Amino acid sequence: MKQIQKISLFLAFSIMATISFAQINIGLKAGFNLANINASDSEFDHKFLPTFQVGAILDIDFSDNLGVQTGISFMGKGSKIDEQILGSDFVATSRLFYVQVPVNLMYKNNNFFIGAGPYIGYGISGKYKAEYIGIEDNEDYEFGNTVEDDVAPIDYGIGVQVGVMFGSVRVGAGYDLGLANVIPKDIRADDEYIRNNVINVFAAFMF
Repeated sequence: MKQIQKISLFLAFSIMATISFAQINIGLKAGFNLANINASDSEFDHKFLPTFQVGAILDIDFSDNLGVQTGISFMGKGSKIDEQILGSDFVATSRLFYVQVPVNLMYKNNNFFIGAGPYIGYGISGKYKAEYIGIEDNEDYEFGNTVEDDVAPIDYGIGVQVGVMFGSVRVGAGYDLGLANVIPKDIRADDEYIRNNVINVFAAFMF
């Protein structure tokens, strides 16, 4: 037990020492998302849903070129259906909003940056809206993993981003590949899945 405590203290002091020699910057970030899903089985062709993201970022630079970026964002996801059924338009949107935290390894050089790493999100709100032959259906999604829920609350995956820097301003684009199955555990079949994917463009201002 004492040995574990010593190792834990050593790791804690090492992390604190590393951060103390790093350059830390904070900033604000906002962007436009094109969200969609990857589903194991669907009778419809899901299309990109325009949505948005907004949040704060934290840069921890260990050198002029390498660092880690994290932060927290309010992230819009989901998908859209726009098809003809028996000669009438069927339009439906699934909007999901997550609080998302990424951890990206970043490389910067000559006002250019590229980064990649994992992210994890927690679902906080969502809405389903559909219209067919003049009839509308509006429902709020419930997050959880029981038979009474609509969406599993945890989303995670791998994100990449690339862009350019103009002083304190950054402009870039990215892609989040969802790896989590967002069908609630108690209602999903063994081979059934729905995963979130997001293409985004963004701008950030560093203080």
